[in-house]
Amino acid sequence: EDEKREQEKLAMLRYLEKLQKEDITQLEMKKENQHKIMADVAKANEEIQRQKEERLRQEKFQEMKVMEYLKEKEAREIAYQAELEKQKIEKEKEIARMRALQERAKDQQAEKDALRAKRIQEEVERDQRKK
Repeated sequence: EDEKREQEKLAMLRYLEKLQKEDITQLEMKKENQHKIMADVAKANEEIQRQKEERLRQEKFQEMKVMEYLKEKEAREIAYQAELEKQKIEKEKEIARMRALQERAKDQQAEKDALRAKRIQEEVERDQRKK
């Protein structure tokens, strides 16, 4: 009877030991799965962060391109306005030059006309004296 109880006790101990080993194995597997999940989560977070950084880099690049375009556009507009102003000034100078030429021609014509009138007057006076 003692031997039977001893064997039952040993069998129970072995069974408990087996259960304990199974529990430990399950706990280790659970831990390993948790580590895998944590690693996957960390990897996913890193990828999300990398994508976020890439998106921010792209946005900054696009913003820089827009600013560059606007700066170039403004420079072109300033150059265009300067060219228009230069053309306006040149046109005004040309008009002033043409007016000056016209005035000079008018003055020369007036001088010629006055000289011709004086000569005619003198000729008329000579003709009258001769008579």
